[in-house]
Amino acid sequence: MATIVTRSGKGTPLTNNEVDANFNNLNTDKAELSGAVFTGAITTNSTIDGRDVATDGTKLDTVETNADITDATNVTAAGALMDSEVTNLAQVKAFDSSDYATAAQGTKADASLPKAGGAMTGAITTNSTFDGRDVATDGTKLDGIEASATADQTGAQIKTAYEAETNAFTDAQFTKLGGIETSADVTDTANVTSAGALMDSELTSIASVKALDQGVATTDSPTFAGIVATTADINGGTIDGTVIGGATAAAISGTTITATVADANPKLKAAYNATNYIGISHEKINVQGGGVGLIIQGNGTDRATFASGGGLNLANGDLVVASGNVGIGVTPAQLLHIKSAAPDIRIEDSDGGYVDLNGAGGNLELRADQGNAVGSSEISFWVDGGKKAVIDASGNVGIGVVPEAWRANDFIGLQIGTGAAVYGRGAGDEDKSGLTSNAYYDNTNDRWQHIATKAATNYYQNSGQHTFQVAPSGTADAAISWTTAMTIDNGGNVGIGTSVFTTNNSIKELVVKNTATNGVSSYTLTTTDNALGGGMRLTSFNDANALVFGVQTSYDEDGTSPPTERMRIDSAGRVTMPSQPAFSVKPASTQANIAINTFVTAVFGTEVFDVGANFASNTFTAPVTGKYQFNAVVRLDNMDTAAGYYYLMIATSNRTYYSIVDAGGLSSDPDYWSLTNSALADMDASDTAYVSVYQAGGASQTHIQADTHFTGYLAC
Repeated sequence: MATIVTRSGKGTPLTNNEVDANFNNLNTDKAELSGAVFTGAITTNSTIDGRDVATDGTKLDTVETNADITDATNVTAAGALMDSEVTNLAQVKAFDSSDYATAAQGTKADASLPKAGGAMTGAITTNSTFDGRDVATDGTKLDGIEASATADQTGAQIKTAYEAETNAFTDAQFTKLGGIETSADVTDTANVTSAGALMDSELTSIASVKALDQGVATTDSPTFAGIVATTADINGGTIDGTVIGGATAAAISGTTITATVADANPKLKAAYNATNYIGISHEKINVQGGGVGLIIQGNGTDRATFASGGGLNLANGDLVVASGNVGIGVTPAQLLHIKSAAPDIRIEDSDGGYVDLNGAGGNLELRADQGNAVGSSEISFWVDGGKKAVIDASGNVGIGVVPEAWRANDFIGLQIGTGAAVYGRGAGDEDKSGLTSNAYYDNTNDRWQHIATKAATNYYQNSGQHTFQVAPSGTADAAISWTTAMTIDNGGNVGIGTSVFTTNNSIKELVVKNTATNGVSSYTLTTTDNALGGGMRLTSFNDANALVFGVQTSYDEDGTSPPTERMRIDSAGRVTMPSQPAFSVKPASTQANIAINTFVTAVFGTEVFDVGANFASNTFTAPVTGKYQFNAVVRLDNMDTAAGYYYLMIATSNRTYYSIVDAGGLSSDPDYWSLTNSALADMDASDTAYVSVYQAGGASQTHIQADTHFTGYLAC
């Protein structure tokens, strides 16, 4: 048998290895190899002397006592035929199934047809032939032959049958063939001429005739790319009845002379000689020779010169057109080139207003209503049919919008879109500027006003201080009353809701001020856009000087509801965390006569407190990962000195913590005893912790009293 080591037997305290060995052997009782006497049923998961005893026993249960399988009674009872029951045993043994018809051949042999022949009734089928003929095939062929059919038809019968065919040669076709002459030819000259057709051999230029695409009859008006005529062809001809080349000049009236662009010899020509002339066609004046081009004079003075190489020069260079460029006072180097000691372009309307574009001294000046003839003029920029930017008479600029009427000489605004604006101040206020949304400083009313019916904001810089102002929604052009939301002074101090800072310049301040509502003045730092769940709110209560950390579980739009308190630091520096996981539990009654040689879980039926509701069914479940402090105090009554020892265990998912006491050294069983154990345990979220007691040996007489306690909390 296995040996259990005890302190009394050993005479000294047990080692950890001896204690662990005792646990392994406590509940295991083994038989000695030299043999043993067993009581009760014996089972095995193997064999005895190589036999499966259970299988052999089951088989033996089905065999009757003194069983004999050869006696006549058993054979007959089994349904077998005994030789003594057969009258003609030899014939039965000599039976051959081939001598008789089978069930597939017929139910009786006397219903078969004798091989010598005989009369049969009913239909006969076969999967072969009769006298070498396939009777079914012959019958099918015979069905297709009409009754009394013969092979001696008359000619009329044969002709009728032939003409019934789709492609047969009919009598009508025979008659048509008889009307065609022998060796008929539809292409011979005699037949074509007789039919009135024009033969190719009769044409001088067959290609020209085939290409003709207009009428050339006397009543038609054809056009031609060009007509070549010699002097002889023209002289003697007439124009409106006057002979060309005669003593009287032929005047042209009501007559059109045409020439193509590429015509090198225009129809009308004023010629000095063969190489120097002016020719006029329907679309050009062609000057040839001399290298001068075309000069237009007035009263003997050249007024315009068209150079032979291209270009136009008017009035001695005042206007020059060359290579597609236009120059005023200069030969142009660009599409429009103006040169003057005082280059200026003026665009003037009928009411006296005008715009100047001046480039003197390399500068560019755009002057709108320079003479102030109209007043309230503007410069605007248009793109794709729409006004995109405006500079008004006060110098305000609008991009994408016409700017509001900012106060002149004090505010100069750049308005972008329908709401945003950047502004500066006039002379003497160089350190003042701002940025607004839906706001402008009105020139007429001398006040801040809404641009549209929306809320407004103003970021203002003044002498190094930054001021952020807000205003609620107001109607368009209504007055604005600003509220300062945040200030950053030129010393780097930040005030939210206030601009009052300490006079100590050696420190930097962040001052947050908020008027208390419902007894609560709160300031929120959040990781979400509406302070739901993930945000942190710092709250100051009027009834105590304390800094309170809390979170919102629902969106508090107006900020009047206090958040759920999570941590408080009071004026003395004391810190409390009312939501920190913590518990304290105790038994509801005595747990009597605990079992020996096994771990007994302590039953805690009463919760003193359970912050976070993490304790249930004698077990604490960690809500988050962290380090947890556990403390256990277990009161044991009526301990047994015969027990080897008592364990108090705090068991967690990651590891187990023990404390041990040996009652064997006491002179008698103590009436009560307290076991204690504590641990700072590492736990992951959802890990568990519980308390149990182990009594090694002795009598089952020890009680766990109701004065027992188990406590714990999240330490860090």
